[in-house]
Amino acid sequence: FDDPAYVEAFLTLAAAVRTNATTLPPTDRMIDAQASREFDAAMAPVSPARILELNRLATDFYVRQFPGSWAQPYLAERLRTDLTGDPYVLPGYAPAGWTRLVDHLRRNGATDLELTESGLASVARTGRLIDRFRDRLIFPITRLAPDGQLEPIGFVGRRHPEATDQTGGPKYLNTTDTSLFRKGAQLFTVRADLLGGGATPVLVEGPLDALAVSLSGRGCYVGVAPLGTSLTEEQAAQLAAMAVRCGTSPIVATDADTAGRIAAQRAYWMLTQHALTPMAVTLRPDCDPADVLDSAGREALRLILRDSAPLADVLVATRQKGLSRLDAARHATRVLAASTPGGWDSGTVAIARETGLPPAAVRRELARATRNWVEDPRKVAAERTSELRMVRARASAPQPKVHAPRAATPDMVSPPPARARAAAPGR
Repeated sequence: FDDPAYVEAFLTLAAAVRTNATTLPPTDRMIDAQASREFDAAMAPVSPARILELNRLATDFYVRQFPGSWAQPYLAERLRTDLTGDPYVLPGYAPAGWTRLVDHLRRNGATDLELTESGLASVARTGRLIDRFRDRLIFPITRLAPDGQLEPIGFVGRRHPEATDQTGGPKYLNTTDTSLFRKGAQLFTVRADLLGGGATPVLVEGPLDALAVSLSGRGCYVGVAPLGTSLTEEQAAQLAAMAVRCGTSPIVATDADTAGRIAAQRAYWMLTQHALTPMAVTLRPDCDPADVLDSAGREALRLILRDSAPLADVLVATRQKGLSRLDAARHATRVLAASTPGGWDSGTVAIARETGLPPAAVRRELARATRNWVEDPRKVAAERTSELRMVRARASAPQPKVHAPRAATPDMVSPPPARARAAAPGR
């Protein structure tokens, strides 16, 4: 790449390849995992069909318990609307007590084996069967059946807002893996029916954020969230399929904190490998979409979503801080190489301006990064996400006292520049 003419010729060819790229096929590991799940479901002592039937009974039970519980006013206050009886959200409440749901399902013919295999009950230290969800706001995790009906394949429960990890367990609790449900293979989606009409999927971090997006979107945005995990390969493939089906670029609207910015970077690499161009929104520090709805209303959140900007622009800017000029250009061009070719020229200008390098030098680094990306985007994405796991581990580790400033790395994700309307801080 020493010849500028060769660099430009290569980038022209690479742009054509990138423009015609499509979503990646499943990996051998993903195929093996799917085959293993299908085998386990066929051999399971309780069939997926029976678990789905029990989940429908549990959904009806939770929905009936919702009115008059603390969960009803809590959700209405957070989302500025009462969703009682909403046929798409189906909010429910798992009452306090040890065996309320277990007793109800036993009266409807459920056996102890069915209750444990469905993930609706667990065995206590005493050997007694108890409800998995107790004193929690409940949301069914649904999938859209071929006939358009929502099927509850599992549940996610939000603990009482005044409870702690010690008194109430984790903030969000999911159904355990069953022959019907696998947490890492499923996205929590609100109003999946709108995706067929061209609504844009918006990746967020939690169920309440997904609800906030769908409620505020006026049919134009659908909130989707991983279920308490980092975005997985299977979830990214599902999100890519949603975006292709809708003909839109997905929006990443993770929380405006360190963990959320790391999650946004992970989403970038996992989505761009599928030839997508993810967009991003700008939120006030330590704010999330549910906070925006709570503090500023639906219109404010909808405007933020409408004003999304390319996520690549945000990541390019963060990779030019605290590094030498050449290292900054190399890190930034890695991001640029994975983005749509339509932004390569303007990206080159921005990187050259920020680093002080000649545009020709930036184009050379872009060509090198693009060659790696075109040859094997999945490999490059895996390398980048592996680096992020180390960043996350460092961020969560106890920090020693530092008496002198240390140089930043490109993955110490500083807050993105203000590209969209900022939201007022919320709860």
